[in-house]
Amino acid sequence: MIAAHAVLGVGGASAAARPQIVLWGHPAGLSNLSWLRMHWTPNFTPVRAVCTLDERRVPCGHELVQTDLTTGKHIVQVTAWRADGAVAVARAHWWTDLVPPSVPQVTGTPTGWVQDPPVVLVARSADSQSPVVHYAYRFTTSPYGEGPGEWQYVTGVEAGYDRIADFGTTTVEWRAEDRAGNVSAWTAPQVVRIDWIPPTVTAVGPPAGQWSTGPVTVSAAGTDVGSGVVGYLYETETGNDVWSAPQPGDSVTVTGEGFTGVRFAAYDAAGNTSRWVDDGRADTTVRIDTTPPTLTTPYGAGRWMHYASGVVTWAGDAESGVASVEDETSTDGGQTWSDPQPGHEAWISQEGITQVRFRATDTAGNVSPWTTPTLLTTTMIDYTPPALQLSSARSGSTVTVTADVSDAGAGIEDVYYDWSDDGGRSWAGHFHGTSVQVPDGPNTIVRFQAVDNAGNATPWVTFQG
Repeated sequence: MIAAHAVLGVGGASAAARPQIVLWGHPAGLSNLSWLRMHWTPNFTPVRAVCTLDERRVPCGHELVQTDLTTGKHIVQVTAWRADGAVAVARAHWWTDLVPPSVPQVTGTPTGWVQDPPVVLVARSADSQSPVVHYAYRFTTSPYGEGPGEWQYVTGVEAGYDRIADFGTTTVEWRAEDRAGNVSAWTAPQVVRIDWIPPTVTAVGPPAGQWSTGPVTVSAAGTDVGSGVVGYLYETETGNDVWSAPQPGDSVTVTGEGFTGVRFAAYDAAGNTSRWVDDGRADTTVRIDTTPPTLTTPYGAGRWMHYASGVVTWAGDAESGVASVEDETSTDGGQTWSDPQPGHEAWISQEGITQVRFRATDTAGNVSPWTTPTLLTTTMIDYTPPALQLSSARSGSTVTVTADVSDAGAGIEDVYYDWSDDGGRSWAGHFHGTSVQVPDGPNTIVRFQAVDNAGNATPWVTFQG
């Protein structure tokens, strides 16, 4: 309230009766209101009053109402006269500021992801009428990209800066407030993205321990809780624990035979790179074997036999190892072959001539060619003795005995004979041949035996004179 001073008129009023006016309800010092509603109260009954606003007369009831104040200094004066001529004058002044501060200019906002907090944002505003006295900001943080949360407000900040160290995406907006209470508009969103956690990466390749026969592609799969994976690096080694220089790429195709280790690292948009790790999920081993197994020269047959015959081979593989050996047989000279049977040895009991061949498969799936049948891989089996018949022809005192022999299998190896002239009490001894001439008589006995190439022998066949 402002008390008026009195101006004494004619008649000289005493000091106790000096007229006064009290002004109240007007702004004090600095205002951001464009309207005025104030009152004036005299301690006497005025007979006349004059009210001015900025030296412009305005209606002068006990309540002064104005709705069109502008920015600048304003003065209200009320002058009132008492009936005895005494005058009281009351005056009030203030400054009206209707112009808000400028939208703050914010510096320090990074253009992308950063990995080293904190990030300090500085806001500065200006005001042409009254100084900026406070800043306010609001922020929201989304740690893992699930979308913005609720705004959090910080008001009454005298220094316009914010220190941001939270993981994830933080959005900040600023505004300024001047001494009159005018508030600027919010700034455009200031986005600060902070990520100090490296990605995780997994090498995607063949199952552990699996061998392959050709090129193998190993790829990387990565995840990142913050800025997101933007690239990969890979290294390789060939069993000597010496890794190559890193190369860019999310996949690598391995062609070299043997063992090749592949490991990956991933980096995100903030520049965080995962560690190189051995024997982890980012590391895998590729096993390539392009060479079929080798087989020793099969052997075991090659001659006629009168019992089951076997053919044997052995297989070896320098890389993935031998997985299986198979054999096939043919009884028509190799025109047709049986279904493959497992095993590195084949036992044949079928009578006749049987060819045997082998092939081997390694763990990677490489298959050797079939071996070439030879005499040593051909079984010749004959269980049947030769056929033998005797005939005789007499001439004088002698008789000629002849053996007619044949063998449909192994063929005749030899024919033996023996003879006796005393009815079999004694024998002349074993001789080779198919015919013999001996003395003819009732006690003469001649016997023959044939043996084929498989070792089958006929029983002795006897001629008696």
